[in-house]
Amino acid sequence: MPSTKRNGSLYSRILRHPFAPHAAYGASLAVMGTARFLARGTATTSAAELRRIDVVLCLVRAGFVAGISFLEAPTKFHAPSISKPVALDVGRHVFAALHLTEIVASVARLVYILDWPRVARDVIAALPSALASVLDSASPRSSSLASAFPSWSPPVWPNIAPDLAFLPLQTFVFLPVLLARAADRIEGTVPPKVSTRKSVLYHTAYTVVAGVKVAFLVRHAWHLLVHMSVVPL
Repeated sequence: MPSTKRNGSLYSRILRHPFAPHAAYGASLAVMGTARFLARGTATTSAAELRRIDVVLCLVRAGFVAGISFLEAPTKFHAPSISKPVALDVGRHVFAALHLTEIVASVARLVYILDWPRVARDVIAALPSALASVLDSASPRSSSLASAFPSWSPPVWPNIAPDLAFLPLQTFVFLPVLLARAADRIEGTVPPKVSTRKSVLYHTAYTVVAGVKVAFLVRHAWHLLVHMSVVPL
């Protein structure tokens, strides 16, 4: 039997609204951008303090993503006291709230922390070596701790990829398909086989991107802590 349709609370309706991520991006950019514009000329936070804030943001965000995507999400389906539709309903609310939280943190980095002229210079400088390393897969790697990541992944990519690539990809490409699939299961409708295969593919891609995003966030925080001397070794 299809489950009874419930509107839920205002918070629930906001989380489930298809344009909630768009509104979160727009509102965060408007508020933070305006605040930064109005605060121009006043005392600014030092570069060292911004790096420390960046470390906290990256590690807290990585913990949220890892804890929800790889611990909470699969664990709740093994609880014997809740049905699968209930677990799916909880899951779609949790992931929607996670994405809205990530959007606010991402916009905060984009507006307050990233040094855009330096980022642009770093990207331009990194592109030739990135292309060369991808084409030359047999290039030797150093065994030092600083070279634990591939040579084609300089600090600039973990700095910008989670905010400019991974989060938008998950939010606007993968998540809508997964939420629609969850809604079908909750309401008791059976999606076509093509839709099922597509949702499985998107779920796998979403999980892979989440893992890479966590790795990049931790990599960027590590780079700040060690190579930029945020804390002494």
